[in-house]
Amino acid sequence: MRSDIVPGGTFPDYELPDHTKTTRKLSELQGEDPLILTLARGHYCPKEHHQHLELAAFYPKIAVAYTQVATISTDEDHASKEFRASVGAQWPFLSDPGRIIQRDLEIKEYTDPENDPMIPHTLVLRPGLVIHSIYNGYWFWGRPGVEDLRRDLRAAMAEMKAQKYLQSYYTERADHRVLQHRQLRQRPHFLPGPRHPQLADLVRRKAVDPLAVEDDLSFRRWVEPGDAVEERGLPRAVRTDQPEHDARLHREADVLVRLHAAEVATDVAHLQERPHRPAAFLRRRCAMKPTKPSGIKRITAITSTP
Repeated sequence: MRSDIVPGGTFPDYELPDHTKTTRKLSELQGEDPLILTLARGHYCPKEHHQHLELAAFYPKIAVAYTQVATISTDEDHASKEFRASVGAQWPFLSDPGRIIQRDLEIKEYTDPENDPMIPHTLVLRPGLVIHSIYNGYWFWGRPGVEDLRRDLRAAMAEMKAQKYLQSYYTERADHRVLQHRQLRQRPHFLPGPRHPQLADLVRRKAVDPLAVEDDLSFRRWVEPGDAVEERGLPRAVRTDQPEHDARLHREADVLVRLHAAEVATDVAHLQERPHRPAAFLRRRCAMKPTKPSGIKRITAITSTP
């Protein structure tokens, strides 16, 4: 046998006519299933009949186990048909009267120059014509029995299942990584996109002045300096040459007017810190008409400390 025809190697995909004179390729006969391939001497050999009779009896179990069978011999077309019918085989018999396989695999049997057969071999092939096991049948006991084939097919099936599971697992994991990391910066190569985007001028954000915020220094409400103007609270007029208006502490109190008792104010004395207001704003407030009429009966004394 040729040196590269060993377990783990790939068997050549020969193309030969079958018993119906239809040209068939081994890969076509195998499909995606394991294949039992017998390289036989031919119809004239009684040893071939015994092996194929046993294989034909085992075939119903082979068929339900998704396994294919093929036989190649050096017989002519009519002899190949007789061979197949005599053993009750239900699988294709391919004819190689030109001894193509005999020469290519270097399995010429020199002890029978009259029939010029090839040395019998039985192979168990996994999908893709991958060789799982090889049996040399030159001596009859070198041929595999039913239990040998069962053991090889069980191991081949287990290996096929494992490879199929791993292929499915890694394919699923690859798809999962693409979906899971579709927004991660660390793995941008998982998503399609331009590898070399067009360069452009750098643009920075437009400068924006933040809104001025004035803190409310009072505890409850805003304090307007104009309130003191309306209530005659300023001790004197505000002049144009007085831009500063320092915050001061002041207090208010009601006193006795004429013969009437002084009114009790809920806010007799309170302290507050007035925020700064510009002089122009105070001048506008001073020009406004007082909200209270003249002749008020209440006199408010205001004292201020610098």
